[in-house]
Amino acid sequence: MGKKSIINNIKKIIIFIPMSYFFLNFASWLLAGIIIYFGILVGIFIPNSIFESLLAFLNELSRNGIIGLLVIAHPFITYFLYLYFKKIYDSIGVHEEKVIEKNGIKGVLK
Repeated sequence: MGKKSIINNIKKIIIFIPMSYFFLNFASWLLAGIIIYFGILVGIFIPNSIFESLLAFLNELSRNGIIGLLVIAHPFITYFLYLYFKKIYDSIGVHEEKVIEKNGIKGVLK
């Protein structure tokens, strides 16, 4: 294993940590949104207070100004940060170069 390959593997590990954090954060927000959505749909047939609680939560966020906007934008921010780190992760190569010699001519095989 070449030195360049080891360094690229270390870079991949370092980038993987924030990438996985942002993905799990976004996935938890997405799961919460899906659960709320189905809770509202169930509220059509079985009376519950999910819709009223959601409206009260959104009303409270609107009173908080910029913090409320950040809470609403948080899933989108984490998704785009995940995409950014994924692009960096995919661009790091881990291919090992092999030097071959055929008929007296040396070449690099990737």
